Amino acid sequence: MHITVRRTEPDAAVAASVLADLPEGYVLPHAVADYQAAATHMVTYHAVAEDAEVVGVLLLEPHFRESVEVYLMAVRSAYLRQGIGRRLLAAVEGDARAFGTRLIQAKTLGPSHPDPRYAATRAFYDEMGFLPVEEIHGLWPDKPALLMVRVL
Repeated sequence: MHITVRRTEPDAAVAASVLADLPEGYVLPHAVADYQAAATHMVTYHAVAEDAEVVGVLLLEPHFRESVEVYLMAVRSAYLRQGIGRRLLAAVEGDARAFGTRLIQAKTLGPSHPDPRYAATRAFYDEMGFLPVEEIHGLWPDKPALLMVRVL
């Protein structure tokens, strides 16, 4: 399977399509609307299969020249655990270094919440070199957010 990762124009419909393909309950309904709105203007990366299907999307929110946030990273269910998330992050990191960015942050469900899917998400970010900084209560309704960062 050949996957190409590239920076592309924002496309809310593509992001919505990838999000709709995630396992049920993985993304809260109110978050889908937020992600779709963000996908109209944020820096966007797509992972594209040979048949031109977008199989992964990453939305990047620059906060400062020195730091950016992975606002959303999603990979279609059939393509999970095939290195697509790693390739999306590698593309972002290469571009970020070129612009002088020194930190990448991501937020995910915190470890005080028992959802095993997010334990796997935290393990992925840990494997990618992200470090946990703080679990934040009150950022998301009834869910703890874990702030993680990676130094480039």
